[in-house]
Amino acid sequence: LLLSAFIFCGFLQFGFYKEIVSVSTIDDMPEEYGCRDSITTLFYSLYNIYLVNLEMKHAVDVTCCAKQSHVSVDDSLNVVYVIGESYIKCHSQLYGYYLATTPNLYKEKKKGNLFVFDNVVSPFNSTTLTMKNTLCCNSLRNHEKWSDSPYFPALFKKAGYQVYFWDVQKDDELQAPFVFSMNTFVYNRLLMKESYTQISKNVFEYDNQAVVDFSKEAKGIGKHNLVIFHLMGQHVMATKRYPHISQFNVFSYRDIRSKQPYLNDEKKQMIAEYDNATLYNDYVLKNIIDLFRDKNTVVLYFSDHGEEIYDYRDSYGRVVFDDNMKNLGYKYQYEVPFMIWCSDKYKKKYPAIINNIKKALHRSFRTDEICNVVFHISQLNTPYYRDKYDLLSPSFVPLDSVSQSMYN
Repeated sequence: LLLSAFIFCGFLQFGFYKEIVSVSTIDDMPEEYGCRDSITTLFYSLYNIYLVNLEMKHAVDVTCCAKQSHVSVDDSLNVVYVIGESYIKCHSQLYGYYLATTPNLYKEKKKGNLFVFDNVVSPFNSTTLTMKNTLCCNSLRNHEKWSDSPYFPALFKKAGYQVYFWDVQKDDELQAPFVFSMNTFVYNRLLMKESYTQISKNVFEYDNQAVVDFSKEAKGIGKHNLVIFHLMGQHVMATKRYPHISQFNVFSYRDIRSKQPYLNDEKKQMIAEYDNATLYNDYVLKNIIDLFRDKNTVVLYFSDHGEEIYDYRDSYGRVVFDDNMKNLGYKYQYEVPFMIWCSDKYKKKYPAIINNIKKALHRSFRTDEICNVVFHISQLNTPYYRDKYDLLSPSFVPLDSVSQSMYN
């Protein structure tokens, strides 16, 4: 009976089946329109899994066969790469928000150690897609697939760096399907051997627990280190992203100035809780900086994508927006904070890099090309570096406009 049903459904959906099996990559898969029969849905899902496995195997093979890179600096150097989550740029004091959500980073900027970029966007409003395209060496403007280029942490390890990966989202049950997709790659057994000196083993409720854990558990810190933190940031629901103590329960609905007609005290409180999560994120970044403040260190921070929290419509999260709202949708879901912090020792040793950073603060940039910035600030000598995609390079070719850079 089941076989008969499969044959009958296959006959009805033959065109769709043919379309599915004609593609060779997951990016080319047709959309699963509407509510098809369960057998067709199963076939679609299984073929998706098949293509994902092929893509992952190819990506790992590309990384394992990557060309050799070399350390070009004799002095010790720490490169800290911090990936934030769901950070609405407009809710940051650094970008003009009316509440003091980033007091620590604001002080670092005033001291001249923090450089804040104001024209940066993410290629996607999805963590998994952004992660894959920011941790590999591809460029989406050049229509390059992430899986066709090496995973850049592996290049650092091959060059002699100690590479540490502390991931708060590794065991996030609420995002299980998305976490599984990402973890299939970054925690692939072969890729781990090629890429990491050590990874976090514990589960963290809050981001700063990962920072404390790294300070206690990281072994074999060497002369040259790449440290990667993947934070939970301000991911929905923001009230769960920070400890509810007086230090972080700073803002309430009374502090929210927005007069949008759809807002009530409950929704204003959700905005305030998002701002408290942003304040906590500022605290976490300060503590990361403090670990390396007296060393030759450069810290790069950006968020995987933005978010909405009743900013311009009665909606929160990353709900699809209509064409008549696309400019605001782009602004909140795709524009991201992007900043580089340099220790005093780093500033003294690399004045030319500092000068390049200062010149690049207002350039239009999309984060899928971020590996080139990492190669620049670390001075890694690698064949995968391309100066025309390096935000800090005098040869950088900027994207035409922020709006053009939103969707790859």
